[in-house]
Amino acid sequence: MLNDFITYIERVKRYSHYTVNGYRKNITDFLAHIKKRHKVTKYEHITTAMLRSYYDRRINDGIAVSTVHREHSAISLFWQYLKRQSVVTHNIAQNIILPKPSHRLTPFIPQSQMYQLLDCNTFADGFSGLRDRLILELLYYTGMRRSELGNLKQRDVNLNDMTIRVLGKGRKERIIPIVSTIYDLIKYYRRAKYQKFGEDSSSTFIVRNDGSDADERYIYKRVHFYLSQIPSLKQASPHVLRHTFATHLLDSGADLRAIQLLLGHAGITSTQIYTHTAIEHLKQVYNRCHPRANLPNEL
Repeated sequence: MLNDFITYIERVKRYSHYTVNGYRKNITDFLAHIKKRHKVTKYEHITTAMLRSYYDRRINDGIAVSTVHREHSAISLFWQYLKRQSVVTHNIAQNIILPKPSHRLTPFIPQSQMYQLLDCNTFADGFSGLRDRLILELLYYTGMRRSELGNLKQRDVNLNDMTIRVLGKGRKERIIPIVSTIYDLIKYYRRAKYQKFGEDSSSTFIVRNDGSDADERYIYKRVHFYLSQIPSLKQASPHVLRHTFATHLLDSGADLRAIQLLLGHAGITSTQIYTHTAIEHLKQVYNRCHPRANLPNEL
């Protein structure tokens, strides 16, 4: 049944490769635990109490609550599938309430540091440097996920209409405008790609130095290399550029609904995290700059 479920979320739900592998591991680990601890192998014999005990053990072992929430999503969806297939009579994950995960401040790069990074001379000469710069600028100026950038095709980038067609989570399509800042960079990159690899170049937009497709892992490595040059940045991943994109838009007065559409969030709740980031940033600026912000209360 697990293999059938994996096929279902791949082909019907159209989950990403990483989500599918994550769900497979989460469910496999849970079933292995149940078999070892409770000697139970049939789905219909697994109870809510067993699942709750599993989560308690995970949290007590120091596993982050946010990780347990992701595991719960996988197990809940699997049991929902089993119920639909009449393998079980109820979803054992349905009535379990987990502790709320702690919300950490989303890391982002201040505008001055972002501009310094993009204007620096660390990009190599030739195709590789041009490609690396484009990766950073596309992630920063569009807010794309690295998986979306890795899957981007030549045909998705339309310089005539100044738009990029992005296929997001659940294969939902959205259109992102190309700002004039990166128009020339895209044009130069396309020309360099054609000159280096000719007509046989990959239909994938971003490619490696040898012309092969640049997957998510490769994009992560290239971004990590450059972001690691910012000493104050605690996390050097492509997702930081997505957060930076949204935070800078919000700081400049962009509407939250517009940011939601650009990011491809299904609901506004996911986008609202950036309001918390902005507020915390304002608090830091206030405490640092106001002459009486840190005086003791004498009342």
